[in-house]
Amino acid sequence: MGFSKIQPLISTFNWHSPSWDLFILLFWVVASVLFAFAAGRGRMLTILVSTYMAQLLVIKAPFFSDIVSNKLNIGTATIAHLAAFVILFLLFFIFLNRYAFRSSIEGRQILTMTFVLVFTILQVGLVINIVIN
Repeated sequence: MGFSKIQPLISTFNWHSPSWDLFILLFWVVASVLFAFAAGRGRMLTILVSTYMAQLLVIKAPFFSDIVSNKLNIGTATIAHLAAFVILFLLFFIFLNRYAFRSSIEGRQILTMTFVLVFTILQVGLVINIVIN
């Protein structure tokens, strides 16, 4: 997909009354860049693994959502799933950051920054997908 195919797409955006698609796309890009600079390369693997593990447990073990729903008095199943995901993500992140993926290697090379930017764009897209679904 070359620039010649992207240019007509960009020119058709109505910047005066943006659609939800444009809003989500801009939010995704801005959140990815901010997240890339905040997280850094050292925590990227921990965040990615924590997200996948928490989402997998919410999908395959629905009793976590039931427990969270009962403890927090949440009536809606969607909010209970989201709350269970956030709680599991935080638990996995703390555990994995402290014990499993401990590394102090922080390179300041151009390749490192491209690695971080690519993975943060994918990570933020995954989190947006989880929240929207």
